[in-house]
Amino acid sequence: MMEASVRITGKLHTTEEDFLKLKKTIETFREVCNNISEIAFNERCFNSIGLHHLTYKDIRIKYNLPANLVVRARDKVVSTYKKEPKKKHIFKGLNMDLDQRLLSIKLGEEIIVSIATVEKRIKTKFVIESDQKELLKYPMLKAKLVLRANEFYLQVNVREGSALEKNSY
Repeated sequence: MMEASVRITGKLHTTEEDFLKLKKTIETFREVCNNISEIAFNERCFNSIGLHHLTYKDIRIKYNLPANLVVRARDKVVSTYKKEPKKKHIFKGLNMDLDQRLLSIKLGEEIIVSIATVEKRIKTKFVIESDQKELLKYPMLKAKLVLRANEFYLQVNVREGSALEKNSY
């Protein structure tokens, strides 16, 4: 059976305190992307391993980001330079790539997500269309947190396949 990737998009319902933690984290992520991009461009280093050695340790110390957020920022920079290596890339959008270590999803009557931030993990309600809830049982491939019009949205890509592959959150 062929596997398909499906995107589930919904809104996060955060407290004011959690909103501020997420906003600080997503702004820091953008700043880190720009910092790594500067180094990549100046050093003409556009592969993840080389860029990791040039940036990881200093970025972790300077920005106090969780390890996987530094890795996600580096990978985001590398992917943009693969498409266009001749010009310096500047990141302006407020979005942040997430993986299974940075984001966890708990299914129940309500869907609760736990997201790593620069301070500590936050747990908040994730609101999606009711027919999409079943899709969250499939393995997560990637996710993206987006701040738009002063509201946070989460896009989760899952690998839709056989029922045997479903996660049990």
